[in-house]
Amino acid sequence: MKNLLFILFIGSIISCSESPYQKEDFILKSYLDQNSKGQKLPQMEIELNQVLNQHLTDSSIFNENTCPAYLQNLTSRFEDKAYRDFIEVSEKAYLAFEKPSRRILNTLFLIRLELRKKLSEFFRPTKECVDAVRKTLRYARYAEESIAEWYVTRVRQKDLLSKDFESDNPLQKIVNPKYYNTPEDFRFESGDLLLVRGTTFVSATIARIGDEEGQFSHAAIIYKPEPGTGLYGKTYVLESLIETGVIVRELDEWLEQGHARHVVYRAKGNMKDLAHYAAESIFVKLQHQLYPDGSAKTGRDFLKSLNHPNTIYYNFSMDLDNEKEVFCSQLLRIAFRNASNGKIELPTFPTSFEKLHNYPLLNSLTVRTKSTFAPSDLEVEPLVDLVAEYRNLTKLENGLYKTQQVKMQDAFFSMFFTWMTENEYRVHTDQVDTALKNIAKVIGKGVNGIGKGSTKLPSNAPGSFLEKVIAMHFAYSPISEIMVENEMDFFNSRGYSTPFAEMKKGLEKQRLLDCLTHIRLENGYIDRYQWKGLWYKTIKSNWHEAYSPEPGTSCLDPQRSEASFNREELNLIENSILNESYFINN
Repeated sequence: MKNLLFILFIGSIISCSESPYQKEDFILKSYLDQNSKGQKLPQMEIELNQVLNQHLTDSSIFNENTCPAYLQNLTSRFEDKAYRDFIEVSEKAYLAFEKPSRRILNTLFLIRLELRKKLSEFFRPTKECVDAVRKTLRYARYAEESIAEWYVTRVRQKDLLSKDFESDNPLQKIVNPKYYNTPEDFRFESGDLLLVRGTTFVSATIARIGDEEGQFSHAAIIYKPEPGTGLYGKTYVLESLIETGVIVRELDEWLEQGHARHVVYRAKGNMKDLAHYAAESIFVKLQHQLYPDGSAKTGRDFLKSLNHPNTIYYNFSMDLDNEKEVFCSQLLRIAFRNASNGKIELPTFPTSFEKLHNYPLLNSLTVRTKSTFAPSDLEVEPLVDLVAEYRNLTKLENGLYKTQQVKMQDAFFSMFFTWMTENEYRVHTDQVDTALKNIAKVIGKGVNGIGKGSTKLPSNAPGSFLEKVIAMHFAYSPISEIMVENEMDFFNSRGYSTPFAEMKKGLEKQRLLDCLTHIRLENGYIDRYQWKGLWYKTIKSNWHEAYSPEPGTSCLDPQRSEASFNREELNLIENSILNESYFINN
């Protein structure tokens, strides 16, 4: 039972309840222990400390064999139902939790560091163990972000900034105590690996595209030229973007993008020098390929590579064996392999495409490989340490914190791929306006801001890729508006963001209700054109033009046709969805 307490007590802060009458005294009653200074600690904090200082450090409790079951117990209860088991946090409890919440944030981060450390010490961890670590790291980060969002809403912060790593506020910038004492001490070093998450829906797709769900969409590497070179004193970021291929940019410019999440990894021990040479090898390779006459004098000259005839294009297939073109994390793989004379092949634990292999979506995106190096694989890479992390607690125009926005996107695309594998949903392009596709091919606007640096996609971008991306945007946009509205209502009424599992359940509810609308329209049970005031309102489903099962196949049951559902049955199904008995029985 103790193995469950880590996530259970995270849930008490970021979850909602079916027992509001208890809200006054749950947290106050949880002050059951005292520290050495005589201050009472919340039970949540006690249990998190137990996980960190006892469970994870005791090999009889947490080891290679117990790893999957132990971590599954921690995460599954939270994912499935823990938010129902805890009460809303009252105003009185808010005040009681204000100081402990900062310590709990730190403990959660240390738990993530310890999990990574233990995984790197395991001799031969199973895939089940690695996947369980991935999942626990994700949910711990969601908990941290949710508590941080709650805190900055309650306590005014003076220096919350949108530029990556600009703020030294420990709510935004977190550092590994093995490397730095305070956030102010952090410095980027040559060979550092950067893991980031943008706020666009394309970033969310990339983060979730493999069998192993991730929270990051892009990877890059830092290069600092050595003393005595003409470029000494500057810091560069080497990366490969969809719309540009491999490029080099100065770090200050790169950080202005204001990512939602940004993590810095550093090669361990003796590998630190090798990481520097890995970055240098890519820098020199690009310099020679783009400017064989030696005309490139400064890093900014590399920006000309955006439309350069010798550009190394982006590898849309994500096939590691294809190195004529290079995708973002593949660039890191090539860099470390070259610097180590082939001894180091990243990643240690690659992302797989077993579930989605040969699916029409991946095929149209030209992804046909069964495994790859996804950016999120750095999360479990034993050859590097997590040295610093930045969470962007500034708000978007829609009113959400950036961390809220990407969690919402994570939930959508988690369900998006689940519907593909379990409900036979497919992305359709036949309804995508031809003119819009043509415009997208010319100016790249249809991809909703994949990245910065160019207004034109490269010539090697597959036409099917553009069509699917636009179609996915059509599927995501209407649901995104509903999700934002629901999230704002939830956050404003409770003070914290919707728990991840509840977001996914809400999405399934939206899909089912949308499906009922579609079936009723197809069967003629409702009039598509309804009189409203002085005009007609067109009734339509949100998804089916861009994302649905094959025509004739029911979105409620892949084994049945749409025509097989009568009015009464659809009404009964709708009632069961609204009162949530549907989710218990299915």
